Amino acid sequence: MGKSKVIGFNADKWEKDLIKYWVGQQNARLIAYAKEKIQEIGNRISSYHSRHHMDDTGNLLDSLCWGVSYDGKPIASGFYRSQKATQAALMHGWSLVEFREGSGKQKWDYENKIKNPFSEMHAGESVWGHQRAAEYLERAGAKSKAGQWKVFFAILAPYWGYWEKGFNMKLPKGGTTFLRFWVMAETYDTVKGELKPMRTSLRVHVDKYASKSLYKQAKRNLKNA
Repeated sequence: MGKSKVIGFNADKWEKDLIKYWVGQQNARLIAYAKEKIQEIGNRISSYHSRHHMDDTGNLLDSLCWGVSYDGKPIASGFYRSQKATQAALMHGWSLVEFREGSGKQKWDYENKIKNPFSEMHAGESVWGHQRAAEYLERAGAKSKAGQWKVFFAILAPYWGYWEKGFNMKLPKGGTTFLRFWVMAETYDTVKGELKPMRTSLRVHVDKYASKSLYKQAKRNLKNA
């Protein structure tokens, strides 16, 4: 008895179409998940900000972004919100260094390199959160390995690391208190369970510098200006 054969059936094409369909379905699910989760993260930071003045300039939340990739290619990415900041933040915001010239009536405006009797000399790094997030997404944020999905969430304002890791803040009446806001750490724990068995990782970057090094850097900039 001869073997039967389905005329016009292409097994290879059927397999490719099926894989393409299910990849598309998974992409849609992960994109929807990322959009929902980025709102949860941003809303939580917003609630902390209202109590602790974490994002006075708006650059912190401007730098919050997400992305999904598959097979080494970006599928979709976006931001928690459109840019709201109208001025740059400083890295980091609560470390200010002032220089007074001559009689002490004038201060040096580090940003504009001009003498201004009303300006402060900030020896920090200017931060535009939305720009940093856009550069991150364009550069390397959405890369993944061949045949694998990647979902990521990132805050690109560099001073966020201090909030996440924790730091000692001086109190108005003297003394210090330790503050720590585990927004991304707790989100990581949630995501780890929700996306299981996907592998997950968390990296918190904290720029290392001391007030003394900032002072020396600012002093050099003042001499060379």
